[in-house]
Amino acid sequence: MFQSLRKLCLQRIPLGGSSWRITRWWKRDLRNVSELSLLRLLAVAHRERLDVRPLVGNLTNEFRGAARRRLARLSRRLAEGVPLVDALDQTPDALRDEDVLSLRFASGSGTLPQTYAELIERAQARSADAALQVRQALKYGFVLAIVFSLLIAMMMTFISPTFKKMFEEFGLRLPATFAQLISTTDWIARYLPLMMLFGLLAFGFIWFVRPIRHLRRWFELRPLRASAQLQRAHLLRMLAQASGAGRPLPSSLSTLARYHFSRNTRVKLLVARNEIELGADPWGTLAASQLINSNEAQSLSGASSPRLRTWIMRRLAMQKEQVVYDRRATLAMLVHPAVVLFFGAIVAWVAVSFFSILVSMIMSLS
Repeated sequence: MFQSLRKLCLQRIPLGGSSWRITRWWKRDLRNVSELSLLRLLAVAHRERLDVRPLVGNLTNEFRGAARRRLARLSRRLAEGVPLVDALDQTPDALRDEDVLSLRFASGSGTLPQTYAELIERAQARSADAALQVRQALKYGFVLAIVFSLLIAMMMTFISPTFKKMFEEFGLRLPATFAQLISTTDWIARYLPLMMLFGLLAFGFIWFVRPIRHLRRWFELRPLRASAQLQRAHLLRMLAQASGAGRPLPSSLSTLARYHFSRNTRVKLLVARNEIELGADPWGTLAASQLINSNEAQSLSGASSPRLRTWIMRRLAMQKEQVVYDRRATLAMLVHPAVVLFFGAIVAWVAVSFFSILVSMIMSLS
C-alpha cells in the first residue's frame, strides 16, 4: 500500500533524476515541485485516513535545500500535535497562502476531497508558469554578465591604457565615447568592493530573515490589478465550493473574514457579511465591497438555480486567472529579449568606443 501511496502522492514533472529518488542531487528543488508533492501526499492521506505525520517526515528526506527545511519545520509542528492546517499556516511557504486558506475553508465546509483535487490541478498548471521563463532568462543574464565583465576588464586593463598613453604622447584628445567608457569602468572598479559587501549583506538578510513572504503579502495589500484579480478569483472558487456543498453565504464570508491572509480583504468580507445578515442583496453587497464587479454580481443574481450560480462562479474564477496568467506569460516572454538587448547595448557601446579611437588615430595621422 505504501508503494502505491508513494506513486500517487509524489507524481510530478520528470526532472531526469535517478529512479529511486524524486529529486536530483545536483540541482536545487523548485518550490512548485515540493508544493505539488505535499498536496498529493495530503490528499492521499485524507482519502485513505492515514496519519500524516510520518508521511511528511519521510517526504522531507526526499528534498534538499529550502524545500527540505520548510518540510522539516512542518514535520516538527505536526509531531508536536499542531493540527494540519494550523501547522501549514505556521510554516511559511510550505504551501501558498491561497492554498492554506482553501484547506482551512474546506475543512469547515466539508469539501476537502474536492479542494485537494482542485489544488493539485492548479499546482500542476503552475509547474510550467512564467516564473520559470524569467528564472532562465536571469540565469542567462548572470552568465553573460560574468563573461562580459572578464572581457571588458581585460580590455580596460591591457588595451585601454595603451591607447590612452598613445593619445597623450601625440597630444590628442580622447574621443568622448571612449573617455566615458574609461570613467564608467573606473567608477565600477572603485566601488566594486563596496557593492560586493552590500550584496553579501543582502544575501545574508534574505537567508536569515527570509522576508519574501512578508514582501509578497505587502504587495498583495497594494492596489495592484493582477493581485486583485487573483484574490477575487480565489474568493469565487471558495464560494463556489461552499455553494456546491450547500453552505450559506454569510457563514462562508464569516470564515473567510476570520482567516484570510489579506487584511484589506478581511475587512471587506466582514462588512459584506454584516450587510447580508441585515437583509441586503448578497451579490450587490459583494460588488459594493469591491470583492466582485457589478457585471459579475448581475450574472450571479440572475442565476436561476444554485447549481447554475456555482457553475458561473467557477467560470468567472477561471476567466480571471487565465487573463492574469496570459499577461504574465507575455511579460515573461519579453524578459529574455530585454536581457539580450541590454548586453547588446553594452557590446555596441564598447565597440563604438574602440572604433572611435581607431578613427581618431587614422584621421590625426592622415
